[in-house]
Amino acid sequence: MCLCGLASANIGNAPVTELDSWVPRHAPHTDVVVFGMQESTYGAAPPVASGEDLNSEQQAALQSAVAKEELKEAKEAVSRKTKAEAAKTAAAAAATAKEDEDDDDDDDDSDDDDAKSNPGGSMDSSSSSQKDQGPKVPGSQHLLTAIAQHLGPDFELLASVMRGQMRIRAYVRKALRKECTHLETGAENTGLGGVVANKGGQVLKFELRGTTLVFVNAHLAAHENAKHCAARDDSVAEVLQGVRLGADRTQDLTQFDHVFWFGDLNYRVEPPAEVTRD
Repeated sequence: MCLCGLASANIGNAPVTELDSWVPRHAPHTDVVVFGMQESTYGAAPPVASGEDLNSEQQAALQSAVAKEELKEAKEAVSRKTKAEAAKTAAAAAATAKEDEDDDDDDDDSDDDDAKSNPGGSMDSSSSSQKDQGPKVPGSQHLLTAIAQHLGPDFELLASVMRGQMRIRAYVRKALRKECTHLETGAENTGLGGVVANKGGQVLKFELRGTTLVFVNAHLAAHENAKHCAARDDSVAEVLQGVRLGADRTQDLTQFDHVFWFGDLNYRVEPPAEVTRD
């Protein structure tokens, strides 16, 4: 039996300051750890302190792996930007002002909750002052290093997908890496015009010891009322239609043994007034 751990958060484009409340250090008793992150890009940040439990060889290997991941993300971002530029421009011109406003106002009513529960969160003035001092590293390097170092040398990256500010990253214990087969990845943007990557879903699928696992990280449209709820439903359908997996390349995820769908889904719970009072 293998155990999977899921960690999902809207980081709020703020540097990750700690991960212990998100994932136990070294992920004990866990074989696969999947991170789903939304609004996960930020500017330069102080370097992550070297792990006391890593020797010099392990630290060098970690830094090399992170550098390769950074380069891969950068190349993919440039490629996506080139391919999507014309479609994005056309979609923006055709969209209504209301749609544009909705995207710009993303999650205004949930920022407080994000700051309380997410690894990034907001920083007070004293923290900002400290952050401006000393050497800095790119935000992507800071984030990837923090995660890799937190999991420790027994884990390695299995696969990752990044679209805009959204990321899904699957790490597996090195002893199980060769048993992870039939790996597939995909992504579907559902932002402005169905092109912009401020909203959408990223998918990882693989087989481990005869069991197929699918992980979907999604960031859906914000705001309350039936219209926005319907937009979220439509985005879910769009992700399913755009990312087709398996031998038949269908959108039917029931063909797999286990499917985990998580992220900043933005669905609101509206209990009756009497329940709220209780």
